[in-house]
Amino acid sequence: QAHGNTRMMHESNNVDHTTPEAMADEAMEAGSLAMADLVTAPTQWYMQWLTTQGLLPTSTSTRVVPNVLPAELEGLAAGACTGDNKAAPAKALAFFGRQTELKGLNVFLDAVEQLCPATGATCAASKILFVGPAATLSSGRRSTDVINERCQSFSVP
Repeated sequence: QAHGNTRMMHESNNVDHTTPEAMADEAMEAGSLAMADLVTAPTQWYMQWLTTQGLLPTSTSTRVVPNVLPAELEGLAAGACTGDNKAAPAKALAFFGRQTELKGLNVFLDAVEQLCPATGATCAASKILFVGPAATLSSGRRSTDVINERCQSFSVP
């Protein structure tokens, strides 16, 4: 399964990926993908990224295999998407992972803005947590600065 590519990690952390060591790692990763009979990845986005970066030959057979969700959580996740969830409201919202666009930081912040409007209404969640290392975003700004700026408008007690 294609996962955690060296170039992607270096680019998302604004680390030079043209060092001899990084280029050797990338060549081995690309060579492994090129020799594979079938390449799987957890998302279509990641598969397209590998292809557009020239790391995955277009002739390679591919299949998207999403990460597995435990059976006891499948109904809960479906209910959350449809609004039919009977679970208690969340007391906290948490972002787990490196604070970058590739890990979904902007998607998470957009979702929090939808859940916690700046209109004076109080958000159902009493806490917003960010669990994971800060990073420099593609804009050159630190993730902590962007998080602090965007969270100022949330009506979280």
